[in-house]
Amino acid sequence: MQNKLLKWMIEGKIVEIIYESKQKQLTQRKIKILEIQDNQVKAYCYFRDQIRTFQIDQVLSAFPVYMERKHKHFSYSKKSKTS
Repeated sequence: MQNKLLKWMIEGKIVEIIYESKQKQLTQRKIKILEIQDNQVKAYCYFRDQIRTFQIDQVLSAFPVYMERKHKHFSYSKKSKTS
């Protein structure tokens, strides 16, 4: 799963996921993946309209959204830390 998510992040794809929360609630979300670290995906969530962190092992299904749909444009740039 992590390799597919990484590929779609590099390609800039919007990804639709089925996600199971720690409380065992299922949600279907469209996300734009911003970062992948260890077992976590940082992504802009169109459902919540904010940046969220998802546990990869709680993503039950994921696939890129190929159909042209109207989404808010979202861009993300990491701010560099200076000492």
